[in-house]
Amino acid sequence: MKRINKRYYIIGISLLLCLAVGFTVAFSKDISNVLTNTFLVGTVDSEIKEDKPTVNGEIINKKPRVVNTGSTNALVRVRVIVSPKELWSPDSVPCDIDIDIGADWQYESDEYYYYKGILEVGEEISVFTKVEGVTNEDGKWILSTDNFEISVYQETIATTATNKENGNEINAIVDGVYNHEKAMEIWHIYDTLTLGD
Repeated sequence: MKRINKRYYIIGISLLLCLAVGFTVAFSKDISNVLTNTFLVGTVDSEIKEDKPTVNGEIINKKPRVVNTGSTNALVRVRVIVSPKELWSPDSVPCDIDIDIGADWQYESDEYYYYKGILEVGEEISVFTKVEGVTNEDGKWILSTDNFEISVYQETIATTATNKENGNEINAIVDGVYNHEKAMEIWHIYDTLTLGD
């Protein structure tokens, strides 16, 4: 009789443990489903597209574009790097890259060009369309494909961010219009998080 009682006792404890584990798993699953359904966030994703560059006299027709391939609108910045380095910088010649500074892009001291607008989902923005001044005074090429390269590096981020100091949300759209000052605040938050400033 004592053996049977011990068996029932062990079976009873095992059933209670199974029920407790089942309840805990079900409870955890319910909580995670609530969190997953509560915090749906769009993705910010982009890429550079470009047709093959062509040469027409002293002009290289090169048309890189940033395309928003994500599911949410984005802020965009690009860095243009020319090699060899002495051929071009944003403030020097001889090489001239027709980045539309003023209307579409704004150059900042961190060597990035910031798009002065919001790149909506599925849209694209041209970075530049041509490169000039790559010949000498006699019209002969001073460059060859072996020693000349233009690289375009791009980054995109969300149009809103939260200021960690005061918890306020910053939006690059103010009263329905793009606001460059607010966009730069968002870029600063991004740089602080990624660079640790």
